[in-house]
Amino acid sequence: MKDSIEVRRYKERAHYDKETLYKILDNSLFCTISFCEKGTPFSIPMNFTRIDEYIYIHGSCETRIIKILSQGVEASVSITIPGNPVISKKLCDYSMNYSSSIIFGKFEPVNDKNEKLNFFIQMAKKFNPNDWENSEIPQEKDLENVCVLKMKLKDFSSKIRI
Repeated sequence: MKDSIEVRRYKERAHYDKETLYKILDNSLFCTISFCEKGTPFSIPMNFTRIDEYIYIHGSCETRIIKILSQGVEASVSITIPGNPVISKKLCDYSMNYSSSIIFGKFEPVNDKNEKLNFFIQMAKKFNPNDWENSEIPQEKDLENVCVLKMKLKDFSSKIRI
């Protein structure tokens, strides 16, 4: 196991299995992607969709995050599903229940038009499961104007406090 993914505090809350990761990913609509550019750290919230063993993101090809991540730089993706607050008699013991995952890796561009289209269909199903079929299918020109990136779900850990 890579040192970067090992949960250090409350190890009993740690999960390293794909089933737990997939459950968290499939029940969240957005993530925060972190990366560095010229020594400056960035953390950008983005929507995403999981398809099999990859997470996919999309955006304008001109945005900083898409340009940087397309170059194959190391990135981390964090996902948190908040639970109920934990109330305590001691002020310093207040906390929050949650399910969270962090993924490390590199994004790669998706150039295949069928793979891009499948991503958009899966994203629509995730965001609008009851009415996604009424959305317009993107034309070839639309697919060319949007960049789609994917990251393999290989190095990750999850942590759950219920």
